[in-house]
Amino acid sequence: MKRTQSRHPHETLQTALRSSFPIDARRMAVFAALILAVIQARTVVLYTLKNHVMLDGQPAIRYQRLLRFMQFTVPDAMFARFALSFSPMVRWTSSWTEQTGNSGSGTSIFCSFLPSGTALAFR
Repeated sequence: MKRTQSRHPHETLQTALRSSFPIDARRMAVFAALILAVIQARTVVLYTLKNHVMLDGQPAIRYQRLLRFMQFTVPDAMFARFALSFSPMVRWTSSWTEQTGNSGSGTSIFCSFLPSGTALAFR
């Protein structure tokens, strides 16, 4: 019988989130740990979550990491892409595209609804 190693819940969650949230690996690790800690502790109070979040270091260091992560602004388009990824009626026509111009840079997502062919763009 072949022995298989089960994956850690953080790895499985990171894999699921990576396609919708293209953020660097350190932020993704904190994001996944934060989601699992919120589920486990049933609270959103960061000071309480420091004892439940599965990150390296003492509770004071974990609390500082959570505070730094909460200062990171996640673009709204990432949440829209994540929510729409569960809809069977949505097909993504292109991946994340970076737009540059005089007004700065932003990230856009393009999707189309299969039945009518209607296209939406999220920024």
